[in-house]
Amino acid sequence: MNIDILRTFLSVAKTRNFTKSAEENFCTQSTASLRIQSLEEYFGLKLFDRIGKTVYLTNAGELLIPYIK
Repeated sequence: MNIDILRTFLSVAKTRNFTKSAEENFCTQSTASLRIQSLEEYFGLKLFDRIGKTVYLTNAGELLIPYIK
């Protein structure tokens, strides 16, 4: 597990936006998306619901936050 992936997860959860998260983590939007996708694949769970440009944490995503912090 890469620390950048975990930081990106927390950032997306906070900003609810992949582009803003990418800016905070000094990467591209596509890299931020790939990081979240790899985390979702790792856990085998959907961590975010994507509605337009806004993302919302799923219940699984909410439960993951304290463990990552």
